[in-house]
Amino acid sequence: MAAKPSSAALGAVDPRTVTVALAAPRLAAAATRAQPFPPPADYAIEMALNLERGESLEELLVKAGAAAADARSAAMLIPSDKPLDGGPVLVFLGDRATDGSRRIVQITLRPSLARHMAVVRPDSGELKLLERTIAVDATPVRITGTVGGGLFWSLRAAGVTPELASDYLSAMAGRGTAAAGDRFELVANQRRAATGEIEPGALQYAGLDRSRGSDVRLIRWMVDGRSEWIDPEQSSVRASAPALPLGGRISSHFGLRTHPIFGRTSFHRGVDIRAAWGTPVHASGDGQVTTSGWSGGYGLRIRVAHRDGVDTSYSHLSRIVVPIGTSVRQGDLIGFVGSTGFSTGSHLHFELFRGGEAINPLGAKLDGTLSLSRSDRAALAARMSQLRSIPAA
Repeated sequence: MAAKPSSAALGAVDPRTVTVALAAPRLAAAATRAQPFPPPADYAIEMALNLERGESLEELLVKAGAAAADARSAAMLIPSDKPLDGGPVLVFLGDRATDGSRRIVQITLRPSLARHMAVVRPDSGELKLLERTIAVDATPVRITGTVGGGLFWSLRAAGVTPELASDYLSAMAGRGTAAAGDRFELVANQRRAATGEIEPGALQYAGLDRSRGSDVRLIRWMVDGRSEWIDPEQSSVRASAPALPLGGRISSHFGLRTHPIFGRTSFHRGVDIRAAWGTPVHASGDGQVTTSGWSGGYGLRIRVAHRDGVDTSYSHLSRIVVPIGTSVRQGDLIGFVGSTGFSTGSHLHFELFRGGEAINPLGAKLDGTLSLSRSDRAALAARMSQLRSIPAA
């Protein structure tokens, strides 16, 4: 006769409800599928298994020793519109039969914070699915503390996860250092289930009150589809963006290639971006125009000098709209795609130099200045006030 599941591991089975304690994360790896000594036949077993992504529940149960028919029946009870994306599975199997398999007594799963599922075998003997919806609170968490021996370890001592601590330090990068006695503050998204489990989210606010130097107040904000850290009191913000000045297919990459006109192997110092004649070309970052006009095989060409010894070059244009000496901001219109100079078709030849040396523009980013309107700053300030009003954990 199989023993009943222990209340500590699986909870009491009741026809009206099922309450199940989740396995601790460290138990998820304690799968018994590789046990060196099988349990005696007259013992029921309890296991905490881990459902890997791409693995079916039926496969997992069979590997754990469940009877194939039971494994198939249990898997079929899980609604097809509620896929299991991985996670812990608690399994209680009965006594071992002569063929080595075991009947399923109970299975519990927690595919998400808000879903609790159990496959149980009531007195009728047929497996049955019970589901329970769990309330989830999405209120962000606010954590404050004092800097001690180091900012990272002070954050950790206050209960901040390593990932959030790293995000906080990244937000503060280039904004001065923290000293002992300074006060830090952060707010991060979080989902907390009524049963106590927590799903952490992204950092939304980072603050630092300094005993010496100016305080820092930063809000994560979406600007032109990019997530940026912004000080609401500033009238503008520096934001980085991909260096490529227009969208389109890369028809020739950075590096060695056979020249399409001269037929010899040479080093291609930039990338060719295929685009229709007359497509607008925008400045990749803030800077000053240093070349504007005809430039031999480059045709109509613009070159812009940026910060930190970075230059960008835009060639084979059909028309230029910025003269030499013009100050441009990231995203400003500077010209139009063409096929002037040594060119076999309409495209933009784009180059990026750092310290005079050509580098691959793909993956590179350049800084730009984004102006914040009065309404932008008001919205940022309101968001900051909302986040900082959350009671500290």
